[in-house]
Amino acid sequence: MKKPKFQFRSFSKGIVLLVLFLFLESCASLFYQPTNQKYWSPDLFGFQFKEESFKTYDGEEIHFWRIIPKEKPKGIIIQFHGNGENRTSHFTSLVWMVNHGYELVTLDYRGYFDSTGTPERETIHKDAIGFLIKELEYSKNRNIPVIVYGQSLGGAIALRALGELKDKSGIALVVADGTFANYRTVFKQVVRRVLFFPIDWIAGIFVSDFLSPSETISTLSPIPLLVIHGTADDIVSYQNGVELFGLAGQPKWFWEVRGGGHVSWMNLGVSKESKNFLLFLEDVIQKSKFNPSKAGVGRDDGRL
Repeated sequence: MKKPKFQFRSFSKGIVLLVLFLFLESCASLFYQPTNQKYWSPDLFGFQFKEESFKTYDGEEIHFWRIIPKEKPKGIIIQFHGNGENRTSHFTSLVWMVNHGYELVTLDYRGYFDSTGTPERETIHKDAIGFLIKELEYSKNRNIPVIVYGQSLGGAIALRALGELKDKSGIALVVADGTFANYRTVFKQVVRRVLFFPIDWIAGIFVSDFLSPSETISTLSPIPLLVIHGTADDIVSYQNGVELFGLAGQPKWFWEVRGGGHVSWMNLGVSKESKNFLLFLEDVIQKSKFNPSKAGVGRDDGRL
């Protein structure tokens, strides 16, 4: 009797399909990895803050912190953080700016820490739109410019939500730090690192580009956009930042952090790059005079 030649091949295919199935089952956890652990709070670092919450369109409760400088803020920074952990860890990356006169508003997405609900792309997108509308109204009443700062996944969330805002006045700058233009592209890149070709291509078929920033980023103009990306980013590769920048309208800047990793270049405000960022931000706010359509803010493809 001849030995059957199909057994090993079938076994291999079965393993591949099983791995692929399990991986696709965890797609949501790839993009959203919340924890309910409390890491730190602003008062541990000597900052004043307020615990606030926001009711979503479908009745969920989103919690956020308002970290306050000692004097009237130069601007309000709205932080959309990355996909892991929660605001109690991510606020540390930007809180140093409060010492330089900026108010920091850092929110959690639904399902993160003490925010209710389950994290899903469409519902988080709607939450982000509602939150931005609320914060822009709040800032206008205080006559303070807004800086929308998106990190990694938070950049994709913020950019896509901004693309649907009818009234963007009051936004002095949008920052996209270590983020991407398309969900499918970045998903395939992660799969390729974990598995092998052609599993990345197959897996990409099952991941939608729905609500990707690429669909609307060109509509942000004339709001100034700063894209920042590290050349050694091993989470969201450098090319994603280049692609995002290419799709955006003017005025825009691309800052390449040579040798930089994933959203790690500020180093709690002590790095040379962070000092350059402060100078850049003050200049943008001064030129905008809280009006993003005002002339005088042009293109500068500088490098950090």
